[in-house]
Amino acid sequence: MHPYIHAKNTPNKAAFIMASSGKITTYKELDEKSNQIAHLFRKRGLKAGDGISIFMENNSKFMLFTVLAPITILSGFVFILIKFS
Repeated sequence: MHPYIHAKNTPNKAAFIMASSGKITTYKELDEKSNQIAHLFRKRGLKAGDGISIFMENNSKFMLFTVLAPITILSGFVFILIKFS
């Protein structure tokens, strides 16, 4: 089921828990953060049907928000992970 549906039906339910810190992120928080990023993408000109490359460090929480943002806009994406030694 899409996180948007969970955000509307069970907003305070845990969407995921960070293994390293134990921090719980609810479906409502997941929806709000991914929508903030989607708004930023739209502001920069991304629209339905467009593709986007996303360069970022491997940070699983931020990655999840960022993955959902293009999906919200009905766009495609490719992640390019950056590894710093």
